[in-house]
Amino acid sequence: FDYKNFKDIKINLKGNKQIQNASICIECIKILNNIGYKVSEENIRKGLSTVIHKGRMEILNKEPLIIFDGAHNEPAIENLQNTVQMYYKNMKKFYIVSVLKRKDYEKMLKLLLEDKNATFILTSGNDVERYASGEELYNVAMKYKCEGQDVLIKTLDEAIKFAMNEKEDVVNFVVGSFYVYGTVVRQLGQS
Repeated sequence: FDYKNFKDIKINLKGNKQIQNASICIECIKILNNIGYKVSEENIRKGLSTVIHKGRMEILNKEPLIIFDGAHNEPAIENLQNTVQMYYKNMKKFYIVSVLKRKDYEKMLKLLLEDKNATFILTSGNDVERYASGEELYNVAMKYKCEGQDVLIKTLDEAIKFAMNEKEDVVNFVVGSFYVYGTVVRQLGQS
């Protein structure tokens, strides 16, 4: 993307929100340069092109494709959906969803279920005390489910095993909480 006098900027992160974030970084560095810090354009470009943000549209597995995005509130779900439409619109999609009890999971599920061509696997996360149960999420999802959408309940471990066994051209998104990240990474490492 181009931003002011910076042309052909490459970023390592996906989505329009990341372009906005990169632009903010450039502005912050300009301010730092104006007060005495010196960060070269070369270093700015290198940083933007190599930055990694764990848990944000992070590819954890390539075959089958498993992407972790900790989208845990309405704005994050909206950003996720925009990014999914940009990069994965025509692929079969599975969403593995775990949400903390304290989050507004009804609004989150309502937004997620707007993806009419997806299957949803609802889990109780990795801590039954902190997470809404798969059954609670299922009951909410049934209010917003479209005809033809599949909504399943599994444990988080079962959901990841299910994703790893998908043989067709599919993308799996693990969403709803950053707190399951370590559990998912460990399980994938054991697969």
